[in-house]
Amino acid sequence: MKENSAEREATNDGVPEPAEMDPKIDPYLADLVHTVETVAAAGRKAMPTVRLPVTLIVGGAIVSGEITAGREWWPEYEKQLLSADAGPTTTPGVVSALSHAMVERIRGVWQSFYASDEAPQLSELSYIHLRDAHVVHPQGFVPGDIQGTLMRLKLAEVLAWSFGTCVPESVIS
Repeated sequence: MKENSAEREATNDGVPEPAEMDPKIDPYLADLVHTVETVAAAGRKAMPTVRLPVTLIVGGAIVSGEITAGREWWPEYEKQLLSADAGPTTTPGVVSALSHAMVERIRGVWQSFYASDEAPQLSELSYIHLRDAHVVHPQGFVPGDIQGTLMRLKLAEVLAWSFGTCVPESVIS
């Protein structure tokens, strides 16, 4: 059953969703991500990075981290790719070649998306980028180190969210 616009507005407390936006995406979370993107685009030189702590439920897992703008997340991801260690069955030369090839392939894509100093349109956003992300597990937090990890999640897969992280200070500090 398809809902009409009045029902949609009532469902979202009077906040209409953009027509092009995936109906599975929470408009408030999308607006939050868009705000972070807008601040990052407008103040790249004028202000420090904006990061908002959130906890998300995604696919049955609880993920805590800080929302960051995609234009700041992708360069960090590239650094991680280029500093990847060889595993027990892979030589460092192969890892280096693969990571450089991946960086070249993805760099053009994300740089074209963030080419202007304008933030992406709300309807263009389909991912949330997290820094220092931790998956909450009954036995602790994954990863258990201070830095956490970079994580890119589909907004349409987020079932619930709240401000703040549930990672204790002992993991962070």
